[in-house]
Amino acid sequence: MGGICRGELPLKDEDLERMQKDNFLTRAEILRLYKLWVTLGGNYYEEPKIVLSNKITTSIPNLSVNPWGDRICFVFSSERDPLSGLCSLNFDDLLKMVNAFHFRTPIEIKHYWTFKLYDFDNDGLIGITDVCQCVRRIVGPTMSDREIKEIVHRVFGETDLDGDETLSIGEFASVMRRFQFGFARKFSIKI
Repeated sequence: MGGICRGELPLKDEDLERMQKDNFLTRAEILRLYKLWVTLGGNYYEEPKIVLSNKITTSIPNLSVNPWGDRICFVFSSERDPLSGLCSLNFDDLLKMVNAFHFRTPIEIKHYWTFKLYDFDNDGLIGITDVCQCVRRIVGPTMSDREIKEIVHRVFGETDLDGDETLSIGEFASVMRRFQFGFARKFSIKI
């Protein structure tokens, strides 16, 4: 087994090959991400196999300054604690998250994950409550609930193709195609 610096690889070849095959990341990018993972206290083969989301959001610069950082970790996590709001990610979760935000990932996959981020109640639709939460997350406490509701009403007026006050993933993708250039550039995480 060859390594990056004449040492042994931190991941088994078969795992590394599977990770490469299943993602748009290179071998070097996966190894760099795994090095970060180990720095955070995680391990792929032994306990602890998970890292708490708050540790991840504070360690990755793009997440630490992002008002969506905790939500991003929540969506990609395989273990969630509804009481504390914290979630745990294993290395495969982190890999999936970084892959979704990678510059080589096709825009359709990015649209899918953005839809999941905006679907706060996880019902497969983006409804009025979801969009209110999105706007509140973006603007913080600077706007009143009334102002947010006005924005949400305008959003649905321009995007809700069938008038049911929800956006299906198809309607959402249609809207997102209009903003493809700026979106692809902003929907990224650098490791």
